Amino acid sequence: MDNSEESKNDHRLRKYEILRGHNSFKNVLQNSGTISTEYLKAFVNKQPTETNITEFSKSPLFTGNVKVGFIIAKKKFKKAVIRNRIRRILKEAYRLNNTKSDLFNLKLNIIFTLSENGYELFRNNTKLKPGFIRNDMNLLTAKIKLKYPSL
Repeated sequence: MDNSEESKNDHRLRKYEILRGHNSFKNVLQNSGTISTEYLKAFVNKQPTETNITEFSKSPLFTGNVKVGFIIAKKKFKKAVIRNRIRRILKEAYRLNNTKSDLFNLKLNIIFTLSENGYELFRNNTKLKPGFIRNDMNLLTAKIKLKYPSL
């Protein structure tokens, strides 16, 4: 493996960093605070701390790191192709920002979605590039870091 492949793998979004399951999403959406920027919105929820689980039975999916999810409303974009493209753009913006921020050391569950301005922006121009939303993602993760400095 050459250096370019190694650096690619260091910055990927790992399986244990992804929020999974309908109940997990439902729990975060119901018991969360909202932080927003011009084009993005984040639902942030503290992870429950479970101290009675022994190390050998602990799943790698229950880490103390941040877990993220991405939601695009079906009511806003009917076509799944467009929803999936926007979701990939959000994931890429988070992945590129993840290396810069210390957000992954926090014990949080975060769901990223578009704000009303973000939906309007993508509705008017579905061919937007990932770099456009990256600045807003940087600002949003900085706001999250300020609101939840350490847990």
